[in-house]
Amino acid sequence: MRKKAMVSIILALSGYLVFFGIIIFSFDKETGRDYQMSHPVSRFYSPGIGPDRALVVDLPGDAASVRADLIMQAKKTLDISYYSAEAGQSTDLFWSLLLEAADRGVRVRVILDGMANGVMMKQKQALYALMGHPNIEMKLYEEPNLFIPWTFNNRLHDKYIIADEDTAILGGRNISDRFLAPDTYKGEIAYNRDVIVDNGGKDKEASAIQELKRYLK
Repeated sequence: MRKKAMVSIILALSGYLVFFGIIIFSFDKETGRDYQMSHPVSRFYSPGIGPDRALVVDLPGDAASVRADLIMQAKKTLDISYYSAEAGQSTDLFWSLLLEAADRGVRVRVILDGMANGVMMKQKQALYALMGHPNIEMKLYEEPNLFIPWTFNNRLHDKYIIADEDTAILGGRNISDRFLAPDTYKGEIAYNRDVIVDNGGKDKEASAIQELKRYLK
């Protein structure tokens, strides 16, 4: 009887996870026409030249240097979001730079995807050290929870750093040796692209960085 009960529980739990974690996402909800009309693609275009300057960053080494420079030069705030921060030299340096920034009084806010980072034991100590700093606010987005499997596909893929609400870097790179390729890294490189957006204190309200800040809220 116990064996049958255990089998029944396992089957019920498996069916629960499959339905609410997978099958439920096969029922797509169509975008309503009212939404399409009120959110035209043209809203992404400006009738004139904006106050920001932008620069494309292609090479992994340059991408690593830009991130380090942004963090080291920040004076007031750092707002950061990434899908993953894999264990490695680049990530260790990233965490240490954030701690140094917080030590000199910069308010640091970090949000990471809960699936990609919440179950990575190699990063636990670093995350706990960051969470314990008074100037650092660290959050994990939708950590795995068997009781709410419909959140499994709710992943955070934002990748950006905003420094002092003046300069931002955003694109497709996560924080890891694969994306930032330090000199000692001998593995396969994941090539991607970033964009630096700099306002330089010119008409901040019209800056694309302010739109990014509003998105964070």
